[in-house]
Amino acid sequence: VPAALVLILFPEPIIRLLFQRGEFGDASVAMVALVLRFYALAVVGESLLELTSRIFYARHDARTPMWVALGSMLARVGMMLWWNTLWGAAGIALAYAVGVGLEGGALYWLARAGLAAETGPAVLQAATPAKEIE
Repeated sequence: VPAALVLILFPEPIIRLLFQRGEFGDASVAMVALVLRFYALAVVGESLLELTSRIFYARHDARTPMWVALGSMLARVGMMLWWNTLWGAAGIALAYAVGVGLEGGALYWLARAGLAAETGPAVLQAATPAKEIE
């Protein structure tokens, strides 16, 4: 997640350092920097997805992450096709980031609901920081 923050805050210097030469000018840097910002948002969703999917795998449930991934993929493809016409390559990157975030969020919600159903809400409250309980 710290890497995502760096990529969101400083994409232009990174792109200039790596690619700006010859035909790759300032306009190209600006366009690629926007795409990089959106893909950097996906790093947060990917992190959440990695953590939450392991909850299901540890419980020997590979089907739930598979079905959530399938639904997320369909939503992502729809958003990519739509947002590509609006914003070009940046729209594809944003659709990917939103799709991954939705997938990770859905798995988090399902894992929390499943744990609450199995153990009761008292266990989740005991594991929740005091600020959230209020």
